[in-house]
Amino acid sequence: MVKTLIFVVLALLCAVCALMFYRVHASRAPDAFGAGQDFGACSVKKPNCVNSYNAEQDFKAEPLRLTGTADQMREKLLAAIALEPRAEVLHAKGNRIDVTFRSAFFGFPDDTRLLIDESQQRVHFHSQSRIGYSDLSVNRKRMERLRARL
Repeated sequence: MVKTLIFVVLALLCAVCALMFYRVHASRAPDAFGAGQDFGACSVKKPNCVNSYNAEQDFKAEPLRLTGTADQMREKLLAAIALEPRAEVLHAKGNRIDVTFRSAFFGFPDDTRLLIDESQQRVHFHSQSRIGYSDLSVNRKRMERLRARL
């Protein structure tokens, strides 16, 4: 009886893991992600995003402060991003950077867009988990680590 119960629990766990693995690797990035396109505020329907454009407390974060020229800042940002594990820069031209970060467990993807605004001396960003309801503030913490490195 106990062996059967253990087998059933392990089988269910394996099925859940397989489903999560499939869902993570079948997920697609937002439209035009990786092409340096514009971005807007986070949708407030799910707490899985942080953005420098949002007014809502749970989603808003201050933009990063630009130091130097836009080209210098892009290089500083890329150096800070390179220190994050499992980061894949998909676009880094002009004043825009698109990067996907993956979690260690299952490889959950978070898509981040950065816009260097030299005229306002700011770097705006939008960082959102691609799948799931909540990100447990992972995107906010990552952006704060990038801020600290700059």
